[in-house]
Amino acid sequence: MSADGRYVVFSCAADGLVPGDQNGLPDTYLRDRVAGTTTRISEGLGGAESQDLSFSGSISDCGRWIAFASNAENLVPGDSNRARDIFVRDLQLGVTTRVSVSSAGDQANGFSFSPRISPDGRFVVFKSLASDLVAGDSNGKNDLFLHDRNTGQTDCLSLSPSGQIANAASARPDLSADGRYVIFKSFASNLVAGDTNGKWDAFLFDREQGALRRVPESVQGNGHTIRPVISADGQWVAFESEASNLVPGDTQGHADIFLVALASGVITRVSLGQNGAEANGPSGFPAISADGRWIAFQSEATNLVAGDTNAAADIFLHDRIRAETIRVSIADGGAEANGASASPWISEDGLSVVFTSLASNLVAADTNQEQDIFVREWEPSLSIRLEPAVAGVTNDLTVSGATPGASVHVGWSLELGSRDIPGCPGWTAVLDRPKQLSGLADATGTLVLSRAVAASTAGLCVYLQAVEPASCRVGELLAVRLQ
Repeated sequence: MSADGRYVVFSCAADGLVPGDQNGLPDTYLRDRVAGTTTRISEGLGGAESQDLSFSGSISDCGRWIAFASNAENLVPGDSNRARDIFVRDLQLGVTTRVSVSSAGDQANGFSFSPRISPDGRFVVFKSLASDLVAGDSNGKNDLFLHDRNTGQTDCLSLSPSGQIANAASARPDLSADGRYVIFKSFASNLVAGDTNGKWDAFLFDREQGALRRVPESVQGNGHTIRPVISADGQWVAFESEASNLVPGDTQGHADIFLVALASGVITRVSLGQNGAEANGPSGFPAISADGRWIAFQSEATNLVAGDTNAAADIFLHDRIRAETIRVSIADGGAEANGASASPWISEDGLSVVFTSLASNLVAADTNQEQDIFVREWEPSLSIRLEPAVAGVTNDLTVSGATPGASVHVGWSLELGSRDIPGCPGWTAVLDRPKQLSGLADATGTLVLSRAVAASTAGLCVYLQAVEPASCRVGELLAVRLQ
């Protein structure tokens, strides 16, 4: 899902989602929820259908670049390694490039998987069995790599501080907005000193400092820790763990969702029921918003919210600030899903959650009896739009939904992050070093501000968010690629 929830990337084996799709294989698609259009991403040279399956899509914040894995050999010229590769599609230029290559541009001699692309589209992290992406890769295991699309450099990240390659597999990467921090899981015991638990652990690599540490650092989990994700601001990591010794009182014997504040090392269990009761079923697949406030996850527990009687896995959303959890996988009228839901992802502002479900009652006329993709969204308290979204001219920023007469601040930034809101403890905007415009809402709660936009920003992704400080109201995030 893109930063503001407009674009959703997914894979589907069904033919007919776009004209001319007759290959009978899983393809990667992009859904524009505003325009109501679906575009196939995994197309071969000259627009030909891909010759093999494509999946595991990851999207940049403004939806221009999409990374995905594919077994097809007709997506780029010279693909002859007969292995699964990682590709990036530039929708603006209509060009596909292969990124699972060495720094010299040589193709991988093994399969590559699980790409994640940075918000600006520059960095792609992935795991690979290939031994020729970097020198000295002789462990015969899946390792973690980062490819810089600007420089063409490919680096291995699953290394010990002394440069020793991991002695076991590494997988499931995620990265912060600026590409500085990469989180991943590994079964290796030689990445940090004293790793003796014989379990999957989560590790955080700081590319700026060249430092690697286990997350959490304060305790060695007595169970597997998997599926780590990091917030865009690089301050929070959420993960799924079977360990019972990460927090006091963990006695239920199921996997839980945990949140770690990287600065302090404080560990919080997220998957708790009403009144702090332990979940009575396993939880997994966390996703996290840009500022770490919202954590989406799936759970088989029936005691996280009241009235959970459908005996199926559901999707939940936890608010870190209010310590509240709600169920997401319900129909608009509140009816429970009549099938299992899974694999959530969340927009950077936490206002949209996408997930898969076998349920047939979440929307009207769902009669295909297949797993479908759904988006649950909340009406923002403050909405914003930018017109004409063109560099080199004056643009209007229109905020609606404000309190009449209230002071409203609009942040404008080229990077995601987090920024404390003065007078609103614990509340943040999801922008990094924003430029600020301010004004008073009119009698209808609307505010129009104007800003000259430099011509040099053409093609860049800009992020906007409105804040009403007096009421601590934080608006939706808008991510727009300037024309």
